Amino acid sequence: MIYLVLFVAIVAKIIYMHSLIFGGFRGSFLMDEIFIDVRDSDLTLSEIFRKIEEIQSEHPDLDIFLDGDMHAIRGLPRSDLDSDL
Repeated sequence: MIYLVLFVAIVAKIIYMHSLIFGGFRGSFLMDEIFIDVRDSDLTLSEIFRKIEEIQSEHPDLDIFLDGDMHAIRGLPRSDLDSDL
């Protein structure tokens, strides 16, 4: 029982630290958007980079990137630090 309590406490701490590092309590790590699943498309690498540029111009409020873990072109809300630059 004590191990379960410790495990839950550790997971809660990790989620809390993640929210502090990546956007405060906005929950930005939960508000991502998947634009293209690369596994399901026949795009070449150069076409993927062109698509990223197109999506970036259409969505200036999002950071658009190729996520290698999810094999997708994703977008996350820009942090407040990015808007100051």
